[in-house]
Amino acid sequence: MASYFLGKKSELQIVGGRFRPIGNNRRPETTRPIYIRSFGDLKEAEEERRKRSSFFSGMEGDQKLYHFDEVSKHSATKDCWLIIHGKVYDVTPFMDDHPGGDEVLLTATKKDASDDFEDVGHSNPARDLMDKYCIGKIDESTIPVKRVLIPPEQTPYNTEKTSDSTIKILQFVVPIMILGVAFAVRYYTTAA
Repeated sequence: MASYFLGKKSELQIVGGRFRPIGNNRRPETTRPIYIRSFGDLKEAEEERRKRSSFFSGMEGDQKLYHFDEVSKHSATKDCWLIIHGKVYDVTPFMDDHPGGDEVLLTATKKDASDDFEDVGHSNPARDLMDKYCIGKIDESTIPVKRVLIPPEQTPYNTEKTSDSTIKILQFVVPIMILGVAFAVRYYTTAA
């Protein structure tokens, strides 16, 4: 999670590849804010953030790189791995302790669960707890592309094709025809 400052008033945070404003979130004590003047400086700022985080974590280069297929095999209660923000987490020991229950974690397997994680709005202590379960990184080129459902285009109702007078006549004629058929059926069934 990276923090960027545009000017002096606005602060943005990259979360799951998207920019989001930061409210009262505390920044990690291990990094200083990176000030950028424009979005063109973003690449240099991201590289600087990587250098800082690898310096403080000491394990950035030592983390194992996992393939998506390998991670997706771990989707059971006794063996559960999640992908969140490009990192792989073995949350098996945390299954019983998760406040939302183990079903929530199991539904987040076999996919990139970054959006699910951010939509819930986890607290800072919960985010800090994640480091304990991180076992490596995901090879992002192996993550399947999300399919976006585009609904078929519906043709709008064209009122010019059927005039209002035709509809009003049908509303009057159809019930009368139904009554006529009902009387005819009753007349012929009672006469026989």
